[in-house]
Amino acid sequence: MSQMYTTWLAEKYDHDMLALEMPFLFENHEHATRVLEGEVGEFLLDKITEKGNVRGMAFTYSGGFRNIITDKPVAGLKDLGKK
Repeated sequence: MSQMYTTWLAEKYDHDMLALEMPFLFENHEHATRVLEGEVGEFLLDKITEKGNVRGMAFTYSGGFRNIITDKPVAGLKDLGKK
């Protein structure tokens, strides 16, 4: 049993998992819970199970879902673009 990052799961099994990396995708924890424990979450977990040797059982977001981690100051959207 393991807890895995969605970025790793996306790279190995299904790129749709990258949608969960968007920092303002969910309005709040209740919204995230409804989506991840509903049809969308079930769909994503089932795709991982179908494509690999792991079984997706649940989502966690203990680190939060509105985090942008960077080593540079961010004052606006332009600061998040690639150079």
